[in-house]
Amino acid sequence: MVGIFWCTCPKCSGEFMAQTADFRGTGNQMMCPFCSHWFTDDEAAKIVSHGERGATGGHL
Repeated sequence: MVGIFWCTCPKCSGEFMAQTADFRGTGNQMMCPFCSHWFTDDEAAKIVSHGERGATGGHL
């Protein structure tokens, strides 16, 4: 299974999934799919690793 995490954009608070290997601790920037803001995982408003959200999903 591919490692994923939920990320919250620091600009618009949009929540989206990203791949752990591509972004966590790499310095690579990700783009928010809602407002097109570019940021690193260190700048994210919130990070939740896969499995920490609970079985039912929902909002962060």
